[in-house]
Amino acid sequence: MISDGGEYTEDFKLWCWKLNDLTPDQFKQGVEMMEKQEEEGRKTGDETWPPSYAGFIGLATMNTGQRKGTYEALPPPTLTKAERHDELAKMRVDLDL
Repeated sequence: MISDGGEYTEDFKLWCWKLNDLTPDQFKQGVEMMEKQEEEGRKTGDETWPPSYAGFIGLATMNTGQRKGTYEALPPPTLTKAERHDELAKMRVDLDL
């Protein structure tokens, strides 16, 4: 981080500039994800250190919610089963099916 001359290194300055827009929560998530990634990498022998600033930003901003996939569940029906059947019957009549 600090060069022999007592100044910040260019790499440190670049990281600071690139990470400037992360929120504290995103930064926290990035550190936690980076630690998990490094832990897993050590188990498998994968080289994960040092991370790039772009990789860190990806970890910090990725969605870590519980949802898997890209779909959203439909809301529950507002009509009873009988009402839905009646509506379907009306549509079939309108469409001559």
